[in-house]
Amino acid sequence: MKKLATLLIVLLPFVTQAQTTTTDFLASLADICVEDDGVFKNCDELYGKDGSALFFIIIPKEGAQKWYSREVKGLKGATFEKNNVLTKKVEAINKAALSKQFDVWVFYVDKKYTKRVDMDNAYNLKIPRITHLYHLESGRSNWKKLESFEVKTEADDAKENAWRTVFVDKVIAASNAKK
Repeated sequence: MKKLATLLIVLLPFVTQAQTTTTDFLASLADICVEDDGVFKNCDELYGKDGSALFFIIIPKEGAQKWYSREVKGLKGATFEKNNVLTKKVEAINKAALSKQFDVWVFYVDKKYTKRVDMDNAYNLKIPRITHLYHLESGRSNWKKLESFEVKTEADDAKENAWRTVFVDKVIAASNAKK
């Protein structure tokens, strides 16, 4: 029994726990766009003031399609006009309160993996780089790191895009499965 206790004490520091960060990713969020299914994303490439790259996915907690269907009822106009109204509604939510109504994920690339090029396209992503995926849980201020993807070669760019797409499709499907 003493050997087991000693072993646990020795191994305990090596047990990995979910990594979290208090980095305020939402401070960089601007210009979001809604898709017809109630999923919000940043409209364009987004770089933080420090040069880090961010890509947000924002999905209503009750389910994207369910939320979207409810919110567009009574709105007049073409789909793009309805989407503009919904986008303004979400943009008006205090960033600190956003996670109470929405699930928020961010694909994040640290500034050390970006390169300033010019004013029109301020930064490019370097190779190699690591993209981290974080999730902001409801009512929390800490972002939980879910996964990371390492791009070592140009060929890995396509794999990284596929990784993002699979993840986004998975969370949208899970969202729309909510009753």
